[in-house]
This record gives sequence, structure tokens and C-alpha cells, in this order.
Amino acid sequence: MAASSPGADDVTGAQTEAGDARTQRGPVRRSDLPLPFRLVDIACSAVLVVLVAGMLIVVGWNVVGRFVLDHSLTWSDEAARYMFIWMIFLGALVAHLRQEHISVEYFVARAPRPVRLAAAITRELVILVVLGIMLWGSTHVISTTFGRSALLGVPFNVVNYSVPVAAALMAVMSMYRLIRLLTGRDE
Repeated sequence: MAASSPGADDVTGAQTEAGDARTQRGPVRRSDLPLPFRLVDIACSAVLVVLVAGMLIVVGWNVVGRFVLDHSLTWSDEAARYMFIWMIFLGALVAHLRQEHISVEYFVARAPRPVRLAAAITRELVILVVLGIMLWGSTHVISTTFGRSALLGVPFNVVNYSVPVAAALMAVMSMYRLIRLLTGRDE
């Protein structure tokens, strides 16, 4: 295995031509998050574990019931779908908190510091715009949606709230990162 040289890529981040300057992008350990975001991460991770376990139990039981007992649960598909929707948005929130969403930073990592800073600020602003659109759209959907699901009798908005909850918390994290970038405490 060859040794890493200045200017080479490695798994943990990209090095610049100058040597060991690294971008601040990349996965963040939970312990490195500020306390409020760490608590959100812990709570969301716990809820995700419960949702995954619940989904495995419901879907697993339905498979056994359908193929072994010749009797399936009528509500299992609906329950699994609702759990999956919440898993998607809470998982996106956790990934955003930990900076684990996919990003390609090959050129940004090799750019001079002012360009890296401008790219990071632009990234957070674009994220905030997209999250603002999600919040606006989801609040419109929630305000115009009434009724309950056919099989479980769960109000539709219980599922719809997954979008604004995740988007609002992601927006708070992006605003925090943007403030750190603008005040020079982050690259």
C-alpha cells in the first residue's frame, strides 16, 4: 500500500496542494455536535430504532401470516408505509446534523480558502431555500388535509407532520452553520 502524499485524496477528506489543510466538510461525530443538536440526534436515533423495529415486526408478522398461516393483517401495509415515511425524514435530519449527506467536494477542497468559504456559505443558503420551500409546501398540505387513514384510523396529518418537523430542525442546523461561517468560526 502506497503512503499518502501531499495533494492526495484519502477517505477522511481531501488535501490541498499546500499539504495538510482540510475542508471542514465530512461526517461529524455526535460528541462534536453542540448540546441541543446532540440531544436532537439522540432522540431521533432512538425513534428511528423503534420505527425500524416496529416495521420489521409488522412486515415480518404479515409475511409469516400470509405464507404460513394463510391470513394477513389488513393494516400492516398502511402501518409500514407510515413508519417508513417518518423514518425517511428523521433519517434525513440525522444525516444533516452529522453532515453525512452525499456531497462532491473534489474541486472545492482544492480551491483557495476564500473560494471554499464562499462555497460553504452558498451551500448553506441553498439548503435553507430548499428547506423553506419544503416548510411552506408542507404547512399548506397540513392546513388543507383532513380525515383519517382507512385501516388504522390515524389522522393523515400525523404522517404529514414528518416533513415540517424534519425541515424545521434541519433549517435550524443550517442557520447555525451559516452563522459560524459568517463569523469566521468555521470554514
